[in-house]
Amino acid sequence: MKEIDIKNFNKSIQANKKEANYQVNKELSGIKRRRLKYRKRSNDEIETLDKLCIEKWKRAEREGKIQRTGKKELYYAFD
Repeated sequence: MKEIDIKNFNKSIQANKKEANYQVNKELSGIKRRRLKYRKRSNDEIETLDKLCIEKWKRAEREGKIQRTGKKELYYAFD
């Protein structure tokens, strides 16, 4: 039988924990692995997306799609 140091054993468990949990959950739930985005957005991309979102919100306000339903609540009728 192969002997292993407990510290190395614990390191091995920690290193493979994420993948092992994924495999168990995959078999139990039947999910497929989705692709994750790892790339950080550039400053230009962030500014452009912010401007697009602000413009979309202002357009929705002009068209009357946003209604205030309470002090801290809004209703947004999106298409």
